[in-house]
Amino acid sequence: MEIKQLRHFLAVVQTGSFSKAAVLLGVAQPMLSRQIRCLEEEMGIDLVYRNGRGAVLTDAGRILADRAGSIIESVSDTTSTLKAMQTVPTGEVIIGIPPMIGVVLTVPVVERFRAQFPSVSLRIVEAFSGYVMEWLASARLDIAVVYNVARTSVLSVEPLIEEDLLLVASTAVPPPVTGATVKAADLHRIPLILPNQPHGLRNLVDRFLADLGTKAQVVLEVDGFSAILRLVEHGIGATILSYAGVQRQVEQGRLRAWQIVQPLMSGQLYVATSTQRPTTPVTRALARIVRNEVQALVASGQWQPHALRDEAA
Repeated sequence: MEIKQLRHFLAVVQTGSFSKAAVLLGVAQPMLSRQIRCLEEEMGIDLVYRNGRGAVLTDAGRILADRAGSIIESVSDTTSTLKAMQTVPTGEVIIGIPPMIGVVLTVPVVERFRAQFPSVSLRIVEAFSGYVMEWLASARLDIAVVYNVARTSVLSVEPLIEEDLLLVASTAVPPPVTGATVKAADLHRIPLILPNQPHGLRNLVDRFLADLGTKAQVVLEVDGFSAILRLVEHGIGATILSYAGVQRQVEQGRLRAWQIVQPLMSGQLYVATSTQRPTTPVTRALARIVRNEVQALVASGQWQPHALRDEAA
């Protein structure tokens, strides 16, 4: 059954005549008759008696006439709703962000997104990259910000920035190193608090040190970003994080950060989307907002302070 056939049928009902209905619709009468005949064949029953005075509905025709209007109205409402989404998007979009990125990125992204899409619900899922990657691959997220991820059949990825990772320790205890920087070859001597495998940060640290022929001295494995920061502040051990994750504590004098040099330790940050979920204009817009806000944070020095770069140089 086609909506066009129903509209033609209702025109015949309203005018009581095939000829008048054809004039009303602006179509040829033979074509109109074929449309009604096709509808009757599909229904398997006569809908209209044709006689010299016009067209008379059968019992089946009266039932269809009673319901055709609501069917057309429902389709019309649905079409209008879908078209309206092109200009005023609605629904929900879900983004996953690692916590050490979320501390600086979540607020500006949410503010910018809500300003552009007030009718769309934005849900934030904060977890280490390992979990975020699993949820993205299983289509539980629309978009994610993750470290060192490869493009696969279920993921589409785009690089954001390559950021330096820093040695971070408490200012309440003697520093683990002397000087303004720490050599990568000396990291194995420093007690570290790191997340468990298979999280992106831990994978990055392990691979980096393995390439140098050594490994991290991990004194504690903690799968919680805020817990790692509290333990480091209390002097239980040092950790390795991006500056974005510890900016506030460093500025407050509670933590200190050292550039890792010879070589620099860095991580590639990506924005990734799931190929298992439809990529909508809103999803693409959210990815664009993430890119723009990351660039703004880098330019402002909140992602990598110029002072640390100067010290490393």
